[in-house]
Amino acid sequence: MDFERLYRESFEFGLEEIEKVKGVTLGFHSVIDGLQILDTKKIEEEIAPFEDEVLERVEREDIPVFIETPQDFFTGLVYAFSKGKALQIMIFDEGTYRWIMEKFGPGKLRLGGTSANMAVALAPFGFKKILVYANPLTKELAELFPEFRNIYVLSPEGEVTHPKEAWKGEGIFAIHWIFEFSRGQVLNLKKKIVCPRDNRYIPSWNPVNSKLRIADHFRKYYPKMAKDFSHFLIAGFHIMKDVYPDGTKVEEVIRDLVEFLKEVKKENPSIFFHVEFAS
Repeated sequence: MDFERLYRESFEFGLEEIEKVKGVTLGFHSVIDGLQILDTKKIEEEIAPFEDEVLERVEREDIPVFIETPQDFFTGLVYAFSKGKALQIMIFDEGTYRWIMEKFGPGKLRLGGTSANMAVALAPFGFKKILVYANPLTKELAELFPEFRNIYVLSPEGEVTHPKEAWKGEGIFAIHWIFEFSRGQVLNLKKKIVCPRDNRYIPSWNPVNSKLRIADHFRKYYPKMAKDFSHFLIAGFHIMKDVYPDGTKVEEVIRDLVEFLKEVKKENPSIFFHVEFAS
């Protein structure tokens, strides 16, 4: 069997099919990723006031479901480092988010989030219109989007435009830190810890999108323009929680999303939904 020929023909067929796609909508979050190479000396310095508690929790594998204190932050980090495991934990306390920002800074900023990542992957294939959900869209986030002219956002005024022409306000209101660590790195705590494999720890501050809250303007304007799109890809569920610190249950959040999608389907019965539950 000629796999090279099959691949080539499939690719050509795919490009032909793309021509038939009216437009693609991508939800539900775009975010700033803050990339940092783990500085073990910095960690050893900052963890000192919490070291005993953190090591005890790691030993018991008492890993936080969400981050509300510096101790939670370090427990997740040391556990991921010691196991060489990838770990993402959402931050639900603003004071702790600000503490991490003060101690470690934002890192190297790059575009992240399921919506934005999908948009960047799809744009080179020539889709006519890719509408990416980005909220809050500040200047810092907008500037990370590439220059592809087929990538759009829905502005608060209901205009479909490029992200760099639609931002409102400045500042980092959501960030997913990515602390990358490498095999052989050592944390010299009261217990010496050697990292067994390369991986990363992702403490994430994203208070709006962690509950998949649909922005008011998107909820208002999008259903009426849904007829301009043939496909709607929905992801971002991996940053949600079964129960939030305020008592909100994930069922309530999903129910609200379903009602919104029903409204979209009513306006455009032929639209295809793809729901992606993986990260």
